[in-house]
Amino acid sequence: MTKEEKKLLIKYLKKHFKRKYPNTWDEELRKYLKDKPLTGRHGIRRKLGYMDLEYFGKAYVPHYFNRKTPQFHRELDAIWKKGVIKVKDGVKRAVAAPRGHAKSTNLTFKDTIHSVVYGYKHYILIISDSSDQADGFLGNIRDEFEDNKLIQEDFGEFKGPVWKNRVHL
Repeated sequence: MTKEEKKLLIKYLKKHFKRKYPNTWDEELRKYLKDKPLTGRHGIRRKLGYMDLEYFGKAYVPHYFNRKTPQFHRELDAIWKKGVIKVKDGVKRAVAAPRGHAKSTNLTFKDTIHSVVYGYKHYILIISDSSDQADGFLGNIRDEFEDNKLIQEDFGEFKGPVWKNRVHL
């Protein structure tokens, strides 16, 4: 883990520990960090990524999530947590926002990767304005699974022999 990656990890851990232990968060955080691996299958980065979608994006796909997180993305994360992670059958929900607000980057890209690596969704449907756009999202997701060293370090290999794009118009 690089110095910058560790700094990010500590920043988000502090946020959670301050909320859970308002008076003793620093002591509790030190105890938590003692003798625990930061990375790998049982690492803190992986555990924190599960519970904090904002951190997951910044930690595992920082080349997409390298700016200050807007409140709108936190709202999208809350929708995903309540409607996808915590509800077995999911919910039907529409999200509308102007172009350029990274709705697809947040929901289609980051949250799809999150759902696969943590194993709570097995069949993902990507719907876009066009089949080319959906193929682009699938290609970007595939590239992360095949080439992203951070994902591979904590979750293992996700390379598959065949990626199928099924497009229905």
